[in-house]
Amino acid sequence: VVESVRRRAGAPVLGVLDVVGPDAVPLDEAVATARDTLRTLGLVHPAPLVVLVGHGGAAPNNPHVAAYDCGACGGQPGGTNARALAVLLNDARVRDGLRREGIEISDRTWFLAALHDTTRDEVHVLDRASVPDHLVPVLASLELDLGRALDAVAGERLSALPAAPRRGARRHLRRRAADWAQPQPEWGLAGACALVIGPRRMTVDADLDGRVFLQSYDPDLDPTGELLTGLFGGPLVVAQWITQQYWCSTVDPERFGAGDKTTHNVVAPVDGGGLLSGVLTGARGDLRVGLPWQAVSASAPSGGRWTAGLPQHDPVRLQVFVHAPRARVEDALRAVPDAARLVAGGWVALAAVDPADGRLWDRDPERGWVLADPVRIPARLG
Repeated sequence: VVESVRRRAGAPVLGVLDVVGPDAVPLDEAVATARDTLRTLGLVHPAPLVVLVGHGGAAPNNPHVAAYDCGACGGQPGGTNARALAVLLNDARVRDGLRREGIEISDRTWFLAALHDTTRDEVHVLDRASVPDHLVPVLASLELDLGRALDAVAGERLSALPAAPRRGARRHLRRRAADWAQPQPEWGLAGACALVIGPRRMTVDADLDGRVFLQSYDPDLDPTGELLTGLFGGPLVVAQWITQQYWCSTVDPERFGAGDKTTHNVVAPVDGGGLLSGVLTGARGDLRVGLPWQAVSASAPSGGRWTAGLPQHDPVRLQVFVHAPRARVEDALRAVPDAARLVAGGWVALAAVDPADGRLWDRDPERGWVLADPVRIPARLG
């Protein structure tokens, strides 16, 4: 019903973003952001059309919808961030500044924002009208490829979702996303267990089963280690937050989880303003923390234990693989105390892949760097 109304009423019109300027982001900061983003992603020679895809999950009547949106965006969909970055990278003033930094972007290259709806497995292109005429056929070809890829992904995901049919994946996911009574619109990041900071060639032939965060990083583009330090302070810490939330909600669903979402009452400020405060089970009691059991399992726990098979989430601590020299990894840890504490406390298992010879080193909190058994490397990356 919700989708039918939206189609009849028409999609909302996106406003125009003013990203670069004295009232938004000063030009020098905009150039620095663009430079660091491109170098972190390894896009020093970008393709003619670069699509920046944020993500978010559609789930009505769900106070825990933030679990399906972007953790790096504060539990919000990532489309706005993608749009802002695309506008910034297309700005002629920013490109002039990048040229002075030694990064040349062709005048025929265009950055475009999109949003991946992870509940429906659909990618919606934003600001389509901004695409130059010579790239319209390229975008059309990309959308065909995306459609085929998303159909394949939907088919894979369907087998794990409770009460899902064996056929008609895309149609079922659309209906599931708009169902107000659906306790499990998707699994979100349940199952996440690792983060790889390195070039795509490290994992391109591995079946990661949707459980691994991939962060592009090329040590050759980061001679000072500044980019790696930023990744330790950002993606590494955020990935640990996410996996820790799922870990807590799985190992002790009664105390560290939110219980049964079907009995939740949302608690909001009495004046109706501000953010939601949280949820209660029933009409009274303490605010619930963590995720409801429906976010981590297909069946309910009993007495704090999972009795009807294993939950969807495997409660393991985050494993991080970094494609960089060990000395640079140590420098990043010293520069980011939050990350160093997570490693020292055993909440993050850290390993470094030496770019010179490909050997894998584990960082033991007590013994320091220890050469890993090479037999274990394919299993750990796959």
